[in-house]
Amino acid sequence: MFTRIAAGVLLALLMDAAPAQDAAAAEDATAVEMELVIAEAKAILQSLPRVYEIAGPVFRDLSVSTAPRDWMLASQLQTLLDPLDPAYSGKVRAELLRNAAAAAPDDALVQWVAMTAMPGDGGKVGCAAPAGLPANIDNVLRLESDNGLAWLPVLSHAYQNDDALGMDAALARMAAAERFDDHVDDFAKVLAQFHADHPQLLQTLSKIVREADPRQPPQEPGDEVSAEAFGIMEAERVSPYPLLLLSVCGGDPQSTPLQPTRRAICADVAQRMLRLGKSSDLQTAGLSLLHQLGERDTAAEAAAREYQWLTSVIFQSPDVDNDVAAEWLRSGNEQQAMRTVAQARGLPLTPPPFWQPEELSYDPDDDALDADEEAADAAAGETDAEADPSAAAPPDERF
Repeated sequence: MFTRIAAGVLLALLMDAAPAQDAAAAEDATAVEMELVIAEAKAILQSLPRVYEIAGPVFRDLSVSTAPRDWMLASQLQTLLDPLDPAYSGKVRAELLRNAAAAAPDDALVQWVAMTAMPGDGGKVGCAAPAGLPANIDNVLRLESDNGLAWLPVLSHAYQNDDALGMDAALARMAAAERFDDHVDDFAKVLAQFHADHPQLLQTLSKIVREADPRQPPQEPGDEVSAEAFGIMEAERVSPYPLLLLSVCGGDPQSTPLQPTRRAICADVAQRMLRLGKSSDLQTAGLSLLHQLGERDTAAEAAAREYQWLTSVIFQSPDVDNDVAAEWLRSGNEQQAMRTVAQARGLPLTPPPFWQPEELSYDPDDDALDADEEAADAAAGETDAEADPSAAAPPDERF
């Protein structure tokens, strides 16, 4: 999502796997890309001991707190802790999250994190749920049965067991849901406050992210990655991106053709995600599902194009990720946050008529060039479709 946060994602991935490095995963990268990745990796790996030095005491303080949310936070610090130290193992962190879930049965955020982000080696959180389901699923559904995403584990369990009735029942609950809330913004606010409360750790991480990417200018005082930006980056791990819906709703080539009833329910689920999802991931999933079902939604396709345009426009500006993150947490809606920031910076909210997503940046002169090209084409008798074949393609094929 964020240009500079991309380096932070690399930071998180390397910390999870450090000190191991997998060269095979980058076999298809170009030589330039590989050089960049290697430079970033070296800078990050050299900085890890300092992160571990700062984060270790923070983890211990959270672990001995009396607040379940502190235990939840400690369980999610794996990207900041020495992976070779048994004091921070997945088993230890899973125990903290199990304890948090048990101590705060009515805290929807704690329950959500326990369901979606249980550390590895944690095993089951309890024994009340059927095998294959999160052990706190009953608690999650008790607290937010109106949240369509809360039914994804139930749908997954039915799908894995080839339970057609179970899949239909879960889909029906999702189609009737009043919310599609992945709790990313809720968790991001907690994480942002955590980073704000630990400025030394925040400054160290910001310095690493900036220095890891040689394309970024040297960091100046006050130019740090914000607590809100780090919060959103880290919170996205609790979002259960609903790819499973594509398989359940006819995307599995080995499954039987969709029955009319399930097709209609799946279409309702797609529309709910489009209308109620607050992140681009959920809206993209809803639109993908709708297209898979052979249906169109002009408004949703226009919104998807607008999102791609806003991404290409605003993230060329320095430090815009901090502004977008702050506005996202204020408004609770990613695309609205991008729209607000673009407007505040005097950037156009809509693309030129022939703009396509593969264009990576916006140049104010493009509008004038488009007008000149259009006039030249008209003089030559060339149609829009001849000048740009993709302009005649259906919207989903164009972006």
